[in-house]
Amino acid sequence: MLRTYNNVDAGRISIYGSSNGSGMVNRLLIELDGAAFQSAACSVSQMISKMYHDGSFWHNAAGNNTYDQTIVPARGRRILSISGTADSIIP
Repeated sequence: MLRTYNNVDAGRISIYGSSNGSGMVNRLLIELDGAAFQSAACSVSQMISKMYHDGSFWHNAAGNNTYDQTIVPARGRRILSISGTADSIIP
């Protein structure tokens, strides 16, 4: 893991994703514990409704795209999500 390298400050790890990578960042925000990274930025992709609905976050523990278990994401992260208001696919 990245934080095991001696030239990495494990308390200041940030992640970024664009398009499909943004979808992965959203998943990591839900599923990884707070020690993995502290800040995230997402561009051009929003969280899908399978990941958040009915007032809860959900995850896909089995790896089969079912998102059938609730989860409480780590707290205290800084998150930036960028999208355009003229986007006709994700309004």
